[in-house]
Amino acid sequence: MTFHFQPSDDTPEWGDTIALKFLQQFNNDYPRIETVIQQEFRVETNVREEIYRAGIFPPNINEVNARSQDGCEVLGTSKNVLTYHQIRNESGFPHYEPVASTTFRYLPEYIKFWKPQKIKHISLLYLDIVTIPVRDKIDLDEYFKLGIKFPDDEFGPVANFECHLTFPVKLENTQLDVYFQRIPNDQSSQEMQYFFQWDCKKTEINSLEPSVVREEMNQIHAYVLSCFEASFTSQCKELFEPIRE
Repeated sequence: MTFHFQPSDDTPEWGDTIALKFLQQFNNDYPRIETVIQQEFRVETNVREEIYRAGIFPPNINEVNARSQDGCEVLGTSKNVLTYHQIRNESGFPHYEPVASTTFRYLPEYIKFWKPQKIKHISLLYLDIVTIPVRDKIDLDEYFKLGIKFPDDEFGPVANFECHLTFPVKLENTQLDVYFQRIPNDQSSQEMQYFFQWDCKKTEINSLEPSVVREEMNQIHAYVLSCFEASFTSQCKELFEPIRE
């Protein structure tokens, strides 16, 4: 889950030092700190005049994250942004309600520390990989209802593909981006892997009240879940194993 804020006049200037100060409040639960650093390198050449210039710009710390000891929970911040994600571990899939409950426990702490004016937009991100056993031929229609279909006689079997679809959602000020692709599976020739990303954003939140924002996030989740359920056949859903919520 991600929250983008509109800063106020009282919002501290973002930087790695103050970001660390914010995250260190939760050091007992998230003791592993990591930073995302961006550095720009620029090279200019003029062959005719034989002029070569190279520039190295100072690195910028764009994001600071705090991970749980097992690495499966990530609480992060960047400029005017708060994020919280859970990653699947051996115990199974992270489900919406516990993820949302944890996220909204930290939202008031962010607001208290950074003093934003309002939340501009929120997003819910879900990633997964579906593994399908290899047979002589895989008919994608047996697993997915996403319209990836080409004439077999002309094209032959599909090797790899990547698809990005954008939907202006029925919910006001909401957009859903779906990424669907086959990815190489170097570990097994007996399985095919398909990657999915569901990224739903809602703008014009214009509130800092956690209960209001939670309701908006719940609406996004309900919509994404209905799309998720409609995208897979019952045969494919069995491959997910855990309860989908």
